[in-house]
Amino acid sequence: WGLQYAIGYFHNFFDNTLEASVEVFYKDLYNQLDYSENYTQTPDTDVEDQFIAGKGRAYGLELFLRKQKGRFTGWLAYTLPRSERTFDGIKGGAYPTGFDRTHDLSLVLSYDIFEWFTVSSTFILGSGAPYTPIKSVYLVNFAPTLEYGLRNAARLPLYHRLDLSLSFRLTKKNRPFESDLVISVYNIYDRKNVFFTYTAPETDALSGEVALNSYQVSLFPIIPSITLNFKWKQPEKGYYKEQRAQRQARRANY
Repeated sequence: WGLQYAIGYFHNFFDNTLEASVEVFYKDLYNQLDYSENYTQTPDTDVEDQFIAGKGRAYGLELFLRKQKGRFTGWLAYTLPRSERTFDGIKGGAYPTGFDRTHDLSLVLSYDIFEWFTVSSTFILGSGAPYTPIKSVYLVNFAPTLEYGLRNAARLPLYHRLDLSLSFRLTKKNRPFESDLVISVYNIYDRKNVFFTYTAPETDALSGEVALNSYQVSLFPIIPSITLNFKWKQPEKGYYKEQRAQRQARRANY
């Protein structure tokens, strides 16, 4: 469980065309659980006995700016957060959690080139996720044994990507339903963002040497897609009455 404190300021500019806000937050966390320092996953180990309890905290700054009127709209959001845990049984003192991101930025832009045609883009930039690095490796009964460094003391490479989309409206505004065709490209410049790493030791029993081969795993390369959307909307007041009057007028001309 935890207690969160936050304070912020919000303001609109230029007849509500621009919206801006700034907020700082702090959260105290108690009775947090994590694996003990010497935990090793084996078939005869009870996982529930390998947890230890501690406390944590999360704090940071959030900035937000949005333009919500006109043909050109969008928003920019930036967060400078920290998320830490402290356990008496884990060396190194406070360490970042898997949710910790030193920098987190999102930029979304949209431009209505025509009434029926919109171009949009989304750019995301963030610090890589923390992970626990390997400190050394040695042989025990010809089996490689890994020794890890401080918990979550290293980070994956910087994460960033750009998405683009083209939206074509297929129906007129005065219809009771809307439909549009969206052509989009995820990760348009095919950034190989690293989601996790793993290490595979190779042992030479004759020489007693162990080599560590580290591999980075990337997911979601450039992905194009086409989407057809349908959405029913609530007709404006008097819509059905107006349609009925138009039908009656057409019949009167027959």
